[in-house]
Amino acid sequence: MDRIPPEVYSEIVTALAEEKNIQLALYSTVSHQFCVAVEQQTFKRLVLTTHDLPRFREIFSGANTRRRGFLRQVFLRFVLPNEAPNPCCQAGRVIDRNADSQAFTESVDILFNILSDLRKRCSAVPPPLYLGFVNATRQSDPPHPNYSRCSRERGKHDEEDQICAKVGRGHYDFLPTAAKTLPTLTDVTEFYFGGRDELEDLGRKWIGLVLRKFQALEILTLNEEDRVEWGRKMRGDLREGLENSIRQLQLSSLKVLTLTIRSNRLGEESLTPPDLLYSQSNHDGEEKSSTTLLAHLSALPKLTTLQLNGPLVITPHMFSSLPPAAFPALKYFHLDFAPETADGDWFFQHDDASFGQLPDPDLDSDYVSSDDEIDDKEEAEEGEEIDNDDDDDSLAVPPEKKSLPYPSKYPNDDGPVSQLRRAFFHFRTLPSHATFGPLLLAAAEMAKNARCLRKFVMRVRHGLDLAEESNIKYVQPNMKRTFLIMLLRPGELCSDLQLKLPFDEEKYKEQNRMWWRVGDGWRPNNDVLQAWKEAVGEDGTVGFLGESKIEKEKKFAARTELFLGDPDLV
Repeated sequence: MDRIPPEVYSEIVTALAEEKNIQLALYSTVSHQFCVAVEQQTFKRLVLTTHDLPRFREIFSGANTRRRGFLRQVFLRFVLPNEAPNPCCQAGRVIDRNADSQAFTESVDILFNILSDLRKRCSAVPPPLYLGFVNATRQSDPPHPNYSRCSRERGKHDEEDQICAKVGRGHYDFLPTAAKTLPTLTDVTEFYFGGRDELEDLGRKWIGLVLRKFQALEILTLNEEDRVEWGRKMRGDLREGLENSIRQLQLSSLKVLTLTIRSNRLGEESLTPPDLLYSQSNHDGEEKSSTTLLAHLSALPKLTTLQLNGPLVITPHMFSSLPPAAFPALKYFHLDFAPETADGDWFFQHDDASFGQLPDPDLDSDYVSSDDEIDDKEEAEEGEEIDNDDDDDSLAVPPEKKSLPYPSKYPNDDGPVSQLRRAFFHFRTLPSHATFGPLLLAAAEMAKNARCLRKFVMRVRHGLDLAEESNIKYVQPNMKRTFLIMLLRPGELCSDLQLKLPFDEEKYKEQNRMWWRVGDGWRPNNDVLQAWKEAVGEDGTVGFLGESKIEKEKKFAARTELFLGDPDLV
């Protein structure tokens, strides 16, 4: 058996690992070669919980340090302290955020010390490590936690109570005092943050405190949340915290950054969006200018790919503060952004010429929500008798309870807010020159100056999920909001956009070109169009994709669109 190449043992064990009910440990006793192959398969990818960390340290101790040569990926699922048992819903949960911060900090500290010590004990340089923070749970969680409905009799807490409770609890975070002793990890080259389950309530300061310890980080993936119902203050604070944390990072070796901020859409488009740049710390009540995250990222010397998903809520001046030498190594740029702006405006307006006057959302019953649940107070005002057979008065909704403010009607309310009592009212389909103008002009300048750029994509999205993206209900038939621009260098293709362009592959693949999909009733101003022509280059092609030539693929449940025909060249 000594004559058999190690690769053969590895292939055998890999095939065995794919079979069900196979215990690989039994094969490790067959021979030394099989033992090595089994360990290589077993320790290649480890998924741990907080409680597994002592065992993790033990299996790599002493002579077992050699197993580090097999280790490629470590994923950690945090276990936070238990909460009060059997909460009725989100509003009934009793959570100690100080204890959560302490538990999260201790888990990170233990993991980092284990990895640092293991690196020091390795006689040879170990392979690069992919580290992931997947999610966080609690041992007290039910098997399938669902806090969307109150389980108490008559539903003591409604959905707005749950919103208030979630916002009121705030966030936990990594403790700054522990950052001073947190060891540096030189072998972590890729980091993933899932942001799921209880990690949704983790603040943003940890990013600056923890990620600075990765000196050789090349690939970074961050997933965060941004919910309308949190209100302006919490959303603004988290936004500012994220920017400040990332600006603390040197990231001199970073090559790929994927930042996803999962956000839900505003339902009412007839009023003003929240101004997320207003700072509570500004006691003069004036608007605080946003510290731009993009300006910091533009100075990273090795960054080749920047993927910004969500969609992100941005300002029209997102690209305006970039220096001429921004993004010296950038090849691929992708931005998904929301139809509203972060400074309280819209990128779109109503298309009066195509759709005429809008219905009044406050008068037209088609657009006012008919809630199944009505406050006891509202029933009393209508003279209806309130049925209350319960002896426990604490189960009744207090008569003084007021509904949360609606975010668009009260855009400057600090929150929390609620969209539950009104149906969505979508009608903004025509791009606005006032807000798109500065955004597109500065973006064109960036694309022109980024000398290594191969592909530049910007598009408006309404949700991260494709189903959410395609299920928007507008107030009138045939309304559709679309905005997509792509700049492609020779050899690059339109991919991963749920849009196929056969003409591009057939005729323009080896050219510099730019395609606009902005609807049939709108074109950018001449200065914007000229700026992008300069970004494409003198020998480049610029064209518009007419909506009448776009069809959905006819496969079952297909979400991909197909452009049939040729673009309108300019």
